[in-house]
Amino acid sequence: MESIATEKKPFLFNPQDPKVNKFFKDASNNFKMKLLQLSRVPGAFWFRLKMEEVNQDKCIVSLPLSWRTKNPFQSIYFVGLMAAAEYSTALLVYSRVMMAENVKYIVKDVGAEFVKKASSRTFFTCDDPASIDEAINQAIITGEQHSVKLYSTGRLSSGEVVAKIHIAWTFKYKE
Repeated sequence: MESIATEKKPFLFNPQDPKVNKFFKDASNNFKMKLLQLSRVPGAFWFRLKMEEVNQDKCIVSLPLSWRTKNPFQSIYFVGLMAAAEYSTALLVYSRVMMAENVKYIVKDVGAEFVKKASSRTFFTCDDPASIDEAINQAIITGEQHSVKLYSTGRLSSGEVVAKIHIAWTFKYKE
């Protein structure tokens, strides 16, 4: 019996795809995101992460200073900051992986630089989706793991940077 080689198609993110449009529409709906958080990401629900903006190019997630997130120093506990940063990268990653059949993904590495005390609502922005597309494409073409380091910057509403966090995502194509 002959084995038929299947040609792997390169990954191309299509923001006009109906699945992607539905994802961004649902992600922009705070009620639907709260339900998703409650059922799949309870930590995000607990911290009261809020989707401020999500589209094909960037994701902004905010984290309030409240009794749930406050440490004894009257600032946001670092784990809350890390959760908000990871969430901002994860939504961009998921918007692409849902279009790439048989691609698995996981966080491989994290790192942070805490610049200033997060003493009020903090906004995390991730805006580098092109590197995600390239890593997924390489994973599909080579069949090997490929990683991408995404950066999420946390700012106060005044624009002051409080944290610079990187999340390294790894992608693997599974036939």
